[in-house]
Amino acid sequence: MNKPLFGGQRVYHRPPGPSTLELLVVALIGTLVLLTIELRPWSPGSAHRDLARTAAEHTQRAFDAIREERLRRDIPLLPELDPARSGLIFRPATSITTSSGALSAKQTSVNPNFAALILAFYLELGLKQGDVIALGVTGSFPAWNIAALVAAEELGLRPIVIASAAASDYGASDEKFSWLDMATFLNERGLLKTKTLAASLGGLEDLGGGLSEEGTAILEAAIERSGAERLRATSYEESLAERLAAIERARAGAPLRAYVNIGGGAVSFGRSRAQGQFQPGINLPSPDVSEESVMGALSKQGIPVIHLVQAVELATRYGLPLRPHVTPAPGAGSLFRLSAPSPLLPVVGLGLLSASLALVALRAKKRRELTRLAYNPLTDSAPSRHARPPSRPQAPPPPEG
Repeated sequence: MNKPLFGGQRVYHRPPGPSTLELLVVALIGTLVLLTIELRPWSPGSAHRDLARTAAEHTQRAFDAIREERLRRDIPLLPELDPARSGLIFRPATSITTSSGALSAKQTSVNPNFAALILAFYLELGLKQGDVIALGVTGSFPAWNIAALVAAEELGLRPIVIASAAASDYGASDEKFSWLDMATFLNERGLLKTKTLAASLGGLEDLGGGLSEEGTAILEAAIERSGAERLRATSYEESLAERLAAIERARAGAPLRAYVNIGGGAVSFGRSRAQGQFQPGINLPSPDVSEESVMGALSKQGIPVIHLVQAVELATRYGLPLRPHVTPAPGAGSLFRLSAPSPLLPVVGLGLLSASLALVALRAKKRRELTRLAYNPLTDSAPSRHARPPSRPQAPPPPEG
């Protein structure tokens, strides 16, 4: 049995500050508040949710039409690459591919609800009916090309489309059904109104680098069938100037409100030095970017850029599924379930965190009061072992009588 300390008195001492458990609880609350604010899926506001759903449904109809036409042209589906059997994933390494591609990115991009997300990007930039935008597309992401055009048309925008005809692996890589063939087919079916204004071969430096003679001939024929103006630059710099001039002519004096880049087209996206200056999603104008791409040149002129690359990153950020084995239904997912983040959310979170801190401080104060000692063993000298115990008070002598 433990002996009492200091002259028969037991002394219990506990640090009067917050306990470890209390600190952990406060840290957990703070982390949850931060994650709730930062990771809450963003979506079009309720006033535009019906329009966003309509865009997604329209995009799905276009996807279905492409799938049916693919089968009609005797191009088989590839369930080992396209488990959703969407019809928008094609073979790698064909005569009209010029670069590698990530299968996971292509699978993730085949989601009609990207049309709703892109429409939300347009709305965030304040775009409205009649505004002119330009799009730089390639054969690498046919699903995104469709989604971006459908979203623009649903909002009543006026798109200017300049294409690179080649594709990366798993994109629109079939020689019998290139992206330009898909676009022309959708125009003929009335599923897309916008026609391609101009097109280049694509590939390295946008000059057909990486294409065989066979692949070059196939894409030349596709450009001719599409009715698009053939861009015939002989250098990277000339191709950049040619694309900017085509946009300038097409806008006919109307202000250009935004530029949309889809995929990694050489001149639209830029050389490696310029590529890291833009992030997936919306990029506001900047005077500091390189002018070695269409994106950079227009950004420097004060035009915002919507950069559609890194499909997995974009899907994760906005709550869309990754590599779905079944094509998501239009209007499905957190993008449609939640409205735009409320400005009250940070206030409520900060209030909750402040209340938890105040409660911990109050508990610590009460603990200090309960544990305060007349004798402090950490600062006061210990009583001597030989100290005489205090004498008992003696009774007063009886009064003399």
